[in-house]
Amino acid sequence: MEEFILFINDIDTNPTLVKELNMITLDPTHHKLLITYAWVGPNGIGDQETREEPIDIMSLSELHDYLNDSFDHIFTIEDMLLNERLITYYISLENQSFIKEIDDLYCELLWRLWRKKDRNEEENVDLAITYQEYGHFLEKVDLSRSIDPYLREKTILEEVAINNPNEDNKRNVLVGLEDVIRVYEKLGDDFEKEALNYTLALFKQYEDCHLENNYEKAHIAEKIGLHYASIDTIEDLDNIDSDDQRIELSLYYHNIEKDIFKMLLDEDPSLDNKYNYGISLRQMGNRYEQLGDQDSLKQASLLYDEAYELFSELYKKDPNYRESYIIASEQKGNIAFLREKYKDALYYYEEVYQLEKEDALSNSDDDLFSVAIILKKLGKVNEKLHNIDQALTYYKESLSLNLDIEKRTDIYVRKAEVGIAYMNIGWVYMNKSEYNLAKEYFEKDLAIREKLHDEYQSVSSHYSLSLAYRHMGYVLEELDEKQSLDYFRKCFDISAYYEKKYSHEGERHYLAVSTHDLAYDLMRLGYLEEAKSYYEKVLFYLEHYKEKRKHEYVLNKEEISDEYHQLIALLKGKEKEK
Repeated sequence: MEEFILFINDIDTNPTLVKELNMITLDPTHHKLLITYAWVGPNGIGDQETREEPIDIMSLSELHDYLNDSFDHIFTIEDMLLNERLITYYISLENQSFIKEIDDLYCELLWRLWRKKDRNEEENVDLAITYQEYGHFLEKVDLSRSIDPYLREKTILEEVAINNPNEDNKRNVLVGLEDVIRVYEKLGDDFEKEALNYTLALFKQYEDCHLENNYEKAHIAEKIGLHYASIDTIEDLDNIDSDDQRIELSLYYHNIEKDIFKMLLDEDPSLDNKYNYGISLRQMGNRYEQLGDQDSLKQASLLYDEAYELFSELYKKDPNYRESYIIASEQKGNIAFLREKYKDALYYYEEVYQLEKEDALSNSDDDLFSVAIILKKLGKVNEKLHNIDQALTYYKESLSLNLDIEKRTDIYVRKAEVGIAYMNIGWVYMNKSEYNLAKEYFEKDLAIREKLHDEYQSVSSHYSLSLAYRHMGYVLEELDEKQSLDYFRKCFDISAYYEKKYSHEGERHYLAVSTHDLAYDLMRLGYLEEAKSYYEKVLFYLEHYKEKRKHEYVLNKEEISDEYHQLIALLKGKEKEK
């Protein structure tokens, strides 16, 4: 750790040449103090001399007492608690008794400052700063506790700004809000609603300060857009009750971000400004892609086109933009795939594959994983183009890479890709009517997803497990085995749970697919009355819910109606037999 200053003494010129204490520096690496004296005369500071004094590792209060005994009480505990580098040093020692003492000292100091009656504005700001420093300390040692001092800092600064709404006070509120937001974002998904609400407050405060449109404001708008894009609609978000409303709000703020960066780009066509504008285009493209209807996908495609041109230009001028160019190319492939322009998708995926292969020469798991993902996408697009053998080759190459990476990772999405690779290979064999081979790969996929769900117990792992159950049901159905019904029931139960919890279009559609799978298998196995009840649920869904998005599993209303009529005919025949 570098040396850092503990104290600088104000020096008054004196017609008499005197030796005065100039600086005390703590060298934590070598456990010594460096004490610097300066000779002060009529013309200011002259020569300096430094002596070293070894010290033992001691607590903050012990260091305070030692320095005051040695240098005539030049320090207060408050001085030391507000020296962030000194506090960081103590945290780095990982001595829990030292950390607890510092925690207690902060609380004692804050209690003393807070109890003071009739604080003036300066004293209130000092109190807010002390809460902020306590927050910085807790953020490093006990993150969840740091939110309280930051909220108190914010509240005090807001009260100061209300009582005296000058520009400095209003800008101080920005700092308090930024501290609160940072911690809520670190605390993760469970606190995304809080992070969103305080970021909205930050944006409003920024406008109240009448600050110009600049990078900071664009960045705040971007963060709001990202929060709206990822937060669950089940949260209480001011009567926002659908995914589409949430994504529209995300688009609103990303559009503000885009307009600011476009203005900055027009003023100064620097590489940085082109990059920022390109990112804003990408963000808006992502949101339109999330909306999923054909008009939105077309809009996403136009935005990705513009971003691709920008990042192509940047990459030609500076190889540091290579990763951004790769992402832009992959997004062009993704949107072409979603719009069923499979030859275009293949072109961009092959371009990405060549670049990712070059990067993977580093043998880093990040680069190898990127290759595995693009191999999977090449497999999918070749399937759509009926290049089945080529698709199978890509899927198996992806599986091989994922199996290698899985040995060295504890990241869920990377482990899950092994199961996805098995699933993709299984589907190739399903479509080739090689059901025993398909079953073999689906069983491997299921084993991995069961293991991952036991380990992670997340929404993603649970949903993923339901997919494996569904695929096992499909292949056992083709093999005319009764066990298929058990898997379809398990898939249905998981689907029903998440539809009840979230009730988004995606969950509703997925439950309808699971309901149809179960209904069809019940009919196949002769459970006609039970099958009838499930068919009626599917038909009710198709009659009353209009789907905006394109879904992976298609529900064909005409075919399902035909199946239902066949079922009714079977039931009538059964009645006649009685």
